[in-house]
Amino acid sequence: MHKWKVIVDSSSEAIDLTSLKKRVKPGVDLTFGYLSYGFTIDDDFYTDEDAFMDPDYDLDAIMHRIERAKEITTGVNAPGVVMETMEGAENVIFIALSSALSSGFQTAKTGMNLLLEEYPDVNVHVFDSRSVSGQERLLAYKAIDLINEGLNFDQVVEELNAYHASTYILFNQSRINRLIATGRIDVKTPKGIGFFHKRGLVRADMDGIFYLDDTVRGSRHSARKTLDYMEKNGYQGGRVILTNVLNDRLTRILKYKILRKYPQAELEVHPALPTMSIYYERGAVNIAFEGQPRS
Repeated sequence: MHKWKVIVDSSSEAIDLTSLKKRVKPGVDLTFGYLSYGFTIDDDFYTDEDAFMDPDYDLDAIMHRIERAKEITTGVNAPGVVMETMEGAENVIFIALSSALSSGFQTAKTGMNLLLEEYPDVNVHVFDSRSVSGQERLLAYKAIDLINEGLNFDQVVEELNAYHASTYILFNQSRINRLIATGRIDVKTPKGIGFFHKRGLVRADMDGIFYLDDTVRGSRHSARKTLDYMEKNGYQGGRVILTNVLNDRLTRILKYKILRKYPQAELEVHPALPTMSIYYERGAVNIAFEGQPRS
């Protein structure tokens, strides 16, 4: 049995676990688990795991199907599957998709209870990220850092909770209609953000509730406003993760602006996975970053 296990789900946009494994210090007994979300487009079922297992995977083709679909449904893993993923370690940290967005968090808690019935001496913490995408990944990176430092289970959980208050995510989107239609953003938010080249800047608060923060015209203007938002919330060149939903141009502009001002920044760029792209919609770029602690 391993001493530690860190688990992420595919809402973290992890294409594989390489970016996590490479952060583990030599001699640290830490392994990883991964849970993939699935979705149905009309009668065809897909999983996010298909995105990195299939060499011919094409997000553009999937997005075309999503945009023309009559019906789209998403689902979570069964508690028994979650339990099996948690097995095999003395201390387990699960970074879960926001409880405000999905039942996945509650399912993970049920899986945890099943595990504890069979292995009562195991330490398990299901962490409600109250977010998605790169912000989940920032939390996973921090958990690895804390384990590398030799902290015990309770200390890791305490420090991770403290760190959570200094992480942020901003969604730079050309469309927000699906967020409105699925009740994941204030219904008073106006539709049609993509008209006249306007983009919506959508933020998530500490409770995981989405709000439209601003609307801007054009990629360069929205990139400038994005960096303004980051700095307003205390970004000074720490970790930042850009998740790209088929918008290479805006991704390049954001990367250039951030690194020009903060060349020391630890910046990553990742393609989005399909389940979350259903909600982001085509052309979105998500920006997760470290800032100042929120009260």
